[in-house]
Amino acid sequence: MSHGLATDLHGLRGKPWPGVRPWLLMFVAAVGLRVANAWLATGPHARPLSDPATYDTVAWNLARGAGFSLDGAGGACPTALVPPLMPWVTSLLYRAVGHDYFAAVLLGCVIGSLVPLLLAAFTTRMFGSAAGRLAGWLAVVHPLLVYFCGDLLTETPFIVLLLLALLLSVEWVKTPRAGRAFGTGIAWGLAALAHPTALAMPVLVAAWAWLPLGFDLPARGRLRQTVLLLLGLALTVGPWTLRNALVLHAFIPVTTGAGGTLLGGNNPGAWADPAIHPGGWVASPPRDLVHAVDPLPLWSAVVLPLALWGVALSLRGPRRWFQSLSLWVILYSTWLGIASFGSLRMRAPIEPLVVLFAAAGLDDLGRRLRARRGGLRVVARRSP
Repeated sequence: MSHGLATDLHGLRGKPWPGVRPWLLMFVAAVGLRVANAWLATGPHARPLSDPATYDTVAWNLARGAGFSLDGAGGACPTALVPPLMPWVTSLLYRAVGHDYFAAVLLGCVIGSLVPLLLAAFTTRMFGSAAGRLAGWLAVVHPLLVYFCGDLLTETPFIVLLLLALLLSVEWVKTPRAGRAFGTGIAWGLAALAHPTALAMPVLVAAWAWLPLGFDLPARGRLRQTVLLLLGLALTVGPWTLRNALVLHAFIPVTTGAGGTLLGGNNPGAWADPAIHPGGWVASPPRDLVHAVDPLPLWSAVVLPLALWGVALSLRGPRRWFQSLSLWVILYSTWLGIASFGSLRMRAPIEPLVVLFAAAGLDDLGRRLRARRGGLRVVARRSP
């Protein structure tokens, strides 16, 4: 395994972007599909409900100078109920265009359209450029990734920052530098400010990186860069945690919503009623048009077997430890979903990583088919 891992670390340093035009086309296609879904499923005159209403209220209060707060009987009340990044970004938009909820949804469509590009770059680093292109285009049309851009939700910026942090983690491990370790920690901190489930992920990354970092660094160097990774995380999240301590007089690393989420998925009513976790692709007018066909079951039936094939390929290949990073994130997020509740919102952040493995599986099947047509045989390379 070590020989294959060392080869991967020193032999795959090519740029993940072979040209601008294919990626621009991918981005434009992603924006168009997400805006079309938002127009049909949400509409320009929609009003937010449930969690989107909370994010919208906090963003508007920030924009009008009332601070990070929710509306209460006595006026604006400081809060840490939701993670700060999405409301803050939305508040910048509201300052420019006024309180326009659909404008915030369209901003989310643009942000979400970065997912295919980042996933393509990350998959290229893990499985090669052919799999990277497949992963990017699969992400363009992924039903869940399209759906979650139709409302003001934290999942959209979180997925973008999660992929960015994973990509930077891989680049750091390939070429270990103190600045890269620190910058990777900052990226993970931003991901945690978008969604608190990312707060523990740098620990997983540090554990995963310890072995491959050993090919370039002694034990003390590895420890120093791991500390820099965690320092970047702490310095990014720390100011928000300090604000919570000063304003709310409590130790709240990111949000106060985790307890309610945990309770919501672990009570007799939740255990007895599977209907409390509704799913779907798009919801809102015109319902009779967009609800006529739900593509998610069909999508899963096709993609999940390919993803399992991709996982099997990575686990038996010479780069299995290096390629296991995404699998650890999937397992961690799945455990969180089991511990709280298995809604589509808990599933959404790991869907790009499932697509990564599906693209690897599809690329392998394509190569095997082409080899068979040419009378050749694909021989899997194994680690010593």
